[in-house]
Amino acid sequence: MTVAAPTAARQFWSGEFMSRSSDGILPNERIALTLDTGEKGIARVSETQLDSRAPQATLVRFTGTGPLA
Repeated sequence: MTVAAPTAARQFWSGEFMSRSSDGILPNERIALTLDTGEKGIARVSETQLDSRAPQATLVRFTGTGPLA
């Protein structure tokens, strides 16, 4: 995950993770994330990518705005 703070008031962060395709995560969907560090935030799915060689998994790319808590 990448975190960028262009100003003190706004923080942007982005990253990706693998999800089960059966979870049905779609682009532009809002998701709540809990990171391995225990921080939490709300993100918007920017892209999903299904690999036909491994149809049971989907790559989910996301972008979050606001602070991680």
